[in-house]
Amino acid sequence: MTSTPWTYDSLKVLLQYMDANKRFEISQCIPSLKNVDRVTPLFIKKLEFCREGFEVNNLTYKIGIVCQSREGSTPQTIEWRNRLGGMFKDIDEFGVKDRAPEQVIYPGDVVLGEMSSESNDMGIRELEDRLQELQRENSTPQYGVIGSIVPQQIEEYQEMLEAHYRRRDNRPANYNFYIQLTNCKNGPFNAIWTEKVHYTRKRPEAMKYLIAKFFDNRSHVTKIGKLTISEKKILRLPINLKLDVRRLDTLNYFPMTLPAIASILNTTNLHSLGCGEIREGDLDNELMKNTRTLMIRGLPEDVDDYSPILIRLENPNVWFPYFGTTSEGTSFIAAIRYWLSNGKKAGTSLIVGIDDEEDMEKLRNEIWKKFGRFSLTMSNNRKLEVSFEYVGDELEEEGDDDEEMDDEEEMEDEDKMKVEDEMEKQKEMEEDEEKKDDDDKMEEEKGIEKEKETGEESEEKKEFDDWVGDLTWLMKITVSL
Repeated sequence: MTSTPWTYDSLKVLLQYMDANKRFEISQCIPSLKNVDRVTPLFIKKLEFCREGFEVNNLTYKIGIVCQSREGSTPQTIEWRNRLGGMFKDIDEFGVKDRAPEQVIYPGDVVLGEMSSESNDMGIRELEDRLQELQRENSTPQYGVIGSIVPQQIEEYQEMLEAHYRRRDNRPANYNFYIQLTNCKNGPFNAIWTEKVHYTRKRPEAMKYLIAKFFDNRSHVTKIGKLTISEKKILRLPINLKLDVRRLDTLNYFPMTLPAIASILNTTNLHSLGCGEIREGDLDNELMKNTRTLMIRGLPEDVDDYSPILIRLENPNVWFPYFGTTSEGTSFIAAIRYWLSNGKKAGTSLIVGIDDEEDMEKLRNEIWKKFGRFSLTMSNNRKLEVSFEYVGDELEEEGDDDEEMDDEEEMEDEDKMKVEDEMEKQKEMEEDEEKKDDDDKMEEEKGIEKEKETGEESEEKKEFDDWVGDLTWLMKITVSL
């Protein structure tokens, strides 16, 4: 039986639709395909840079330091840590943590947080005191039970203390040290593949080398469906790396993360941006101003009036937290008053997450008391609609079906229908615009765009559900023509 070899163009098409992890694996195993891989557009659904390494489409690549005893079996605590990927800090020849390498900044690195040369590591005396404390706890009946983590902690502190003794006495460690790549799928305990080499290169260098193997020297900008940044200090990236990101989530690490990460993004127009605590000055960032959906998870505790932040948020969709304080209610009232007098862009919506019904009722009553209705007309004759929606696990009990609704409920139902109609029209307009943009794409990008948009609605819903979390109520403020 004869077989026909793949043509160059056929290989490009095959790689373009292949999962990113499989592409990485094939290009490393078959050197002749590396060049084809480099010139073929790469699309990654989900990419996360984290402390341990990075994650691509639910497959995590960890870089850690592992230890193996030169004589006899490796202690159980160390063996367990090795299986989880090892230590994610460098160590010296005695096995003591060495934080100096993580302070080194290489060309292409992106600094996300403040670099501190101070170490919080314990010395010998502190380790001895903590070990004695744990040993006392372990001898107490309430701690010395099955399932207690105290025995494991004792072993860990004994190991750390022994490493410090070796350094003090200048004794070599009875371990061989390796730097290990661990692949984990769907969780840290499911290691599916490991590779290790002798520990001759510091961990930041190894991390940079690994990331460069995947992302450096590509002919096309890598497209990312969702990029998550959970690393707090430095991203070890290739020089001049650019990523075309649709969704970006900086989690709760802000404000330094966003301006720093902007340097590697190929666009300032994001579909969605998630961030932690923000201040008014952060709103000048181009990424924050231009994103379509802005997800905010926290507010500064030392600020009493949030209305300046609310007023400046002109994104089409904003998800905003509410923690039930009096100042927050006052801030929403002030923002609504400003919008009534100065107008607000049509097609925008503000969704406010509320923890419990009591907070919702408090905010709802404050707005009703100030304005007397939830359907308001702004100075530019646009409609500003305020509504409340229950999103808890259990549906509220409905009243008797035969009982007539009062005037306020009828008004709210009518307003809700108006808002839904306007939002549906806006959605149709946006879909038409997106379709037109897709039709204008170059032929070689059609496959990637199709892949990117597959499941878009479910991704948005999941993103929203993750943001809602344990919230039970939402307040929605929408603006329509």
